[in-house]
Order: sequence, then C-alpha cells, then structure tokens
Amino acid sequence: MDEALSELRQAAELDPISHRILTDFALVLNFAGRPNEALALTRRALAIQPDAVQAVLREARALALLGRPLEAAARVAKAETRGLDGRMRVEALTILVMTKQPEAIQRMVGDAAAMPPSMLRFASLIAMGQVDAA
Repeated sequence: MDEALSELRQAAELDPISHRILTDFALVLNFAGRPNEALALTRRALAIQPDAVQAVLREARALALLGRPLEAAARVAKAETRGLDGRMRVEALTILVMTKQPEAIQRMVGDAAAMPPSMLRFASLIAMGQVDAA
C-alpha cells in the first residue's frame, strides 16, 4: 500500500491537473483508511473535471468512511444521473450498503435488467440482506 501511495503521490506531483491521477490516488487513500485526504483529492479532481463520475464515487466513498452517509448517498445519486457502467454501479451499490440507504439500494437493484450477471448476483445478495456473502 505504501508503495502505491508513493507512486501516486509522485504521479500527482508530475501531473497536478490530471483528474484521473487524483481520482486513482483518492481510491488508494480511501482503502488506506485516509478518507480526509481522499476527500480533498476528489474535490481537486472535480474542480478540474466536474463531470468525472469516478471522482464523484470516490468522493462518496470518502464521505461514507467519514460517517457522513446522507452526503455520500447524495453523491451516488449525482453519479447515477451521469450514467454508470457495470463496475461503477458495483462501486455505487457498495457505497449505498456502507451508508445503509435502503431506498437508494432498492432503486439501484430495481433496474436488474440493465445489470451484468455479476452485478445482479451482488445486488440480489444485498437485497436479501446477505451483505457478507456479497
């Protein structure tokens, strides 16, 4: 983890206006348990590229980790309006589970026809309350 953080820090220093580098850096910071730093980076990324859906989702994850579930759910809803591919839908659903937002989970799971099989399995397990199995 330290090596990844070091490399991403260096990449961000070399290209400080790359919203993708900042967004990837935020992802790793979130997983490293450093959501305050991740939140700051996602906000920088969104200042550079306001329609960057992945940055919105990384911001939502940081907010969830900081114990701000309503703000996190609002960011997921914002990302949904911009369109989510399968991988991003899994990330969005994971954030909604983290923040215990049953209405938002139901809304996302309700669109099962648009989900790839792996996402449908994940969503079905969550809908049945089997979060650990998902």
